[in-house]
Amino acid sequence: MLYQIRPEAYYIRGHSIVSRVHSNFMSRIPPNSLFSALAFVGFILAGLPLPWHMHSWHTGISMYMLWTSLGCLILFVNSILWNDNVMNWAPVWCDISKTTCSFSGRFWRPRA
Repeated sequence: MLYQIRPEAYYIRGHSIVSRVHSNFMSRIPPNSLFSALAFVGFILAGLPLPWHMHSWHTGISMYMLWTSLGCLILFVNSILWNDNVMNWAPVWCDISKTTCSFSGRFWRPRA
């Protein structure tokens, strides 16, 4: 029997459909540790061929690789620092990552 007790949720025999849908959706979201691991793998993989391109003077590719690996490193550190909280544990890192992202977006990407 489906009836409405509150306007924001429908209940069937005392169980909320909304809470079931929300809990099923949240169980499908991968954990933050997976994101951190993939960001670190992206940092490593983006930086592996960098010495070869720097040696052969491929400036555009080298700048793009630096920009990509630096972005993955920033995402990796941010995902560890702000895991399930919003407290600013490292205000200096917050300033560094903001400045680095805005500077790299304006400087490295157009030159690559």
